[in-house]
Amino acid sequence: MTVVGRSRRSGAVGLLGLLVTLAITAVAAVIVLAWLAARSLVMPQRRPLPRTPADLGLAFERLELDGADELRLASWWIPAEAARGAVVLVHGFRSTRDELLDHAPYLHNAGYDVLLYDARASGQSGGMMSTLGWRETSDLRAVIDQVASRTAGRPLFVMGHSLGAVTAILEGADDDRVAAFILEAPFTAIEEIVDRGFRHFTRPSLPAYPFAPMAVRIAERRVGQHRSVVRPIDVISRLAPRPILLVSGDLDPFVRPADARRLAQCAGASCDWWLIPGAAHPGGELDPYRSSPAAYEARVLTLLDGVVAAKPAARRRGQASRSSAARSGTAPASSTRAASGRATTMSRSPGSSVA
Repeated sequence: MTVVGRSRRSGAVGLLGLLVTLAITAVAAVIVLAWLAARSLVMPQRRPLPRTPADLGLAFERLELDGADELRLASWWIPAEAARGAVVLVHGFRSTRDELLDHAPYLHNAGYDVLLYDARASGQSGGMMSTLGWRETSDLRAVIDQVASRTAGRPLFVMGHSLGAVTAILEGADDDRVAAFILEAPFTAIEEIVDRGFRHFTRPSLPAYPFAPMAVRIAERRVGQHRSVVRPIDVISRLAPRPILLVSGDLDPFVRPADARRLAQCAGASCDWWLIPGAAHPGGELDPYRSSPAAYEARVLTLLDGVVAAKPAARRRGQASRSSAARSGTAPASSTRAASGRATTMSRSPGSSVA
């Protein structure tokens, strides 16, 4: 072999080695970046609380509630005089209870106790890891247990934003104690919100491809649960026949109107879908509540007041039915429904109403 031939062969081998090294380095970089992104999903940076209910003129009590796994959940309890019910407010991903604090004054003034709490690994609550709705559902169940012990059988409601709304759906699907739901921008499934919001929700900010699929798998391993447990689209039908106010913005880049429409259709006739023009995802500059505060408050209070008004009537009907059955010696026709603990409420066909 000539000197020129050996030189060419040596150069080809060197080039191949360089390409292999670059490929290995690129794969390693993708894995490292995906791992960092997954870490930011399950261990979001905590945010400070910029205010308290006192800044809005509300008297409140600081509580530490017991979540799942003996986790401590930092909370604010805002009692109302002659309370007619209680509302639990659940914030979204990478946020704090302050996110929903603006809802407290009008709820309190309308006669509702209000409970706001920091989700696990958020604000001042315990825990190092968010589970993106899995353990958070058990936390909400524990919170409802403790709120119910304070409310003497009065109706209990849940309002949630984004991941908080998803948590409310997952919890309410198996808990008839929740009388109605206000759900703002819940996503349909974890893989959809991660794919669309990957650049926004992760640190470092990365494009969904090729990082999102690997990051989700890494997050699953760290959390110890598969993403299929966080699919509200599969269980929202079990909230029926309880009333739902489903709120979304037509400019929301993460939970699009088509997603909200699918959720409303799956929820059934008890779901009222409200699409707010010019509103985006909660927590931002185009927050749905800030876009239409008066209309928002009116819709929420109409829902809550309707349930509160219906409950005594349903109780009287049940008592009359039992009394009639006792006289006739037959079982009341509504005994099965009454045993479920679900209040009878008026329903509205799912559809989009624009304000």
